[in-house]
Amino acid sequence: MTSAAWPRIVEWLEQYAPSTAANLNPPASPSAVRAAMDNFPFAAPDGLIDLWSTVDGETPTRTEAHGYLISPLYHLMPLSEAISYREMRLSVNGDSEHLDALRSGPAGTYSVFSYWLPEWIPIAGTNEGMFVDCREGPMHGCVSEHFHSDGQEGPVWGSVDEMLRETAEKLWAIDISDIDDEDPDPTEGIWYFPWG
Repeated sequence: MTSAAWPRIVEWLEQYAPSTAANLNPPASPSAVRAAMDNFPFAAPDGLIDLWSTVDGETPTRTEAHGYLISPLYHLMPLSEAISYREMRLSVNGDSEHLDALRSGPAGTYSVFSYWLPEWIPIAGTNEGMFVDCREGPMHGCVSEHFHSDGQEGPVWGSVDEMLRETAEKLWAIDISDIDDEDPDPTEGIWYFPWG
């Protein structure tokens, strides 16, 4: 089971954004998780493995929900989508004198380049989003944000568990009574979570 924060996230969604909760997928199968991890030439952090073993991302097209679970505006990626996206990004890297230097840096090392490193595993987003940095170093397993053409930003969180803890804290800190009646009703699942 992943971070104790996850049940708190699900509880909040079920109470206040049920159609967003309905977009959460069942756990990825143990065989799918094992096959994916065996395919990576590095050790993935336990927090990431536990997350996909608990919830296989989101399917945002399942309902009309538009709430973004991961700050600032990202959906959790299913395991198969994360693998496909990683493979696509690696296929368009091309040869670069910078790539080897970036790979040799410790996890969490900043890059202004838009290359995708083999040690990065996407976790949330679509064309841009969050990834888990599996390079060696004290920040192994940290979560950073990648932009399609402008490199990366972060680390945003020190780990997947930290990402989930902060998400749960922010959700439960929201005072539902303060939401303007003219704003979309969060119970309809079409609410953009106020991360500010």
